[in-house]
Amino acid sequence: MSCCSKKDILEGVDYENAQKKLTKISIQIEPIWRGLYFCQHCKTYWEEQFTDDRFGGRPYLRKVTAQYVKTEWGQEYLVDL
Repeated sequence: MSCCSKKDILEGVDYENAQKKLTKISIQIEPIWRGLYFCQHCKTYWEEQFTDDRFGGRPYLRKVTAQYVKTEWGQEYLVDL
């Protein structure tokens, strides 16, 4: 499974395979641990989150829009296409 699949959430093996192919844009520690990634192939943004918390939960990737990135992360995190 690739990171540019039709799925909106990638977990488990799909998460591990996709994360290896994505470009890391940023990691945010406060107020919650999350990461922002970009797929150069399909031009989509992915946000890494955890099912419970970073120490007890499982990581997963959730597909997000450019508008979400602009609103939640800031304009400076948008990738110039």
